[in-house]
Amino acid sequence: MPVHDPDLVLCQRAQQRDQEAFEQLRVKYRRVVLKVIQNRVYHGIGPDDLDDLDQRVWIEVWRSLPNFRASSTFLTWLFSLTGNVVLDWIGRKRREIPTVEEIVYDTHSDDGEQDRQTLRDITLYEAIKNLSAAEREVICLSYLVQLTNQEISEQLGLPLGTVKSRIRAGLIKLRTNMQIRDTEEQAIQ
Repeated sequence: MPVHDPDLVLCQRAQQRDQEAFEQLRVKYRRVVLKVIQNRVYHGIGPDDLDDLDQRVWIEVWRSLPNFRASSTFLTWLFSLTGNVVLDWIGRKRREIPTVEEIVYDTHSDDGEQDRQTLRDITLYEAIKNLSAAEREVICLSYLVQLTNQEISEQLGLPLGTVKSRIRAGLIKLRTNMQIRDTEEQAIQ
């Protein structure tokens, strides 16, 4: 079944190295890319790193567009590509970003509240990773990108009821996963 993608024509033009079409995609989805970056980097991100990552993502989009086959929507492909760029960046910065174990076992930390927030962010990220791809996509579009259910429906070419069902199912799973992790965390303390 072919995927309905409202950006297909722009993508095809951008694949032919049409800079105007590429710029239209960039303008349309820059906010999405920035939100994905901010939500994938656990410890917050400064404006310089955010700009750097944003540029890296769009450079990679330009390089990878010829390989885009429209087996998914452009937005889904962009989510995946952005996530990969962020993971590569985190890998390079690994020495600067503490691991969960370093945070948990760092008794010399002066900022306990920041450590607790970081652990909550990691817990949420892990819970989101455990959702199905379909649930993760609508949850991210709804809560991270802050699209309405109708906008998500139009963007993904899905019936509105399907979008609502996926969001509800995803939220139930998130709530359950977060409660389990909270219980485990309390048991440790």
